[in-house]
Amino acid sequence: MAKNYVDNKKLWELVKRTIELTCMIEPPDWLDDYESKCNNKLKKGTYSQDEFDKKKEFINRRRNMYSELGAQFQAMSDDEKRKCFKELEDVRGKVLIDILKIMHGRLNTLGICKGREYSSSMDIEMESLMTILKYLNRYDYENYTNVFAYFTEVGTMSMFGQTNKESDEKKKICSLQFYENVEGNDMGEYDE
Repeated sequence: MAKNYVDNKKLWELVKRTIELTCMIEPPDWLDDYESKCNNKLKKGTYSQDEFDKKKEFINRRRNMYSELGAQFQAMSDDEKRKCFKELEDVRGKVLIDILKIMHGRLNTLGICKGREYSSSMDIEMESLMTILKYLNRYDYENYTNVFAYFTEVGTMSMFGQTNKESDEKKKICSLQFYENVEGNDMGEYDE
């Protein structure tokens, strides 16, 4: 295998574990904001009732996960908690490496950085990484298997948003609404 190859199945497992550990250790502050945005989009007609119900079901599942895993974490000994923090650090590091591989591949494939200085290319890559990390917790691993597609879509739209700020058309494509609707659905299962 090529050194820059990203195995979707392994990445999915890493992202799943990252989300589980995050639900265990960190507060679910983002859920209230996300739910409020979904409610507003339903009121404005941006979401159909089916889309809203799907988002609401995801939010409720994630709230339950935070509650259950958070209670488990609170019941742990200090040593067990330290092990969880260490595992989260290790898993996040592996996810970061894969995200960077994906973003580097997208930059090269799309030719976004041709003719740009190296530091400018790195800025684009890092901004895309930060965008993916911001929306990582919204990946619904219970319903979707192609986390590679999710990261690619979110990262690519972030790149376009950064490189085409002067273009109103590109700004519309790269709006927050796009990120909230990305699901990474490959319409099938990954190979085992």
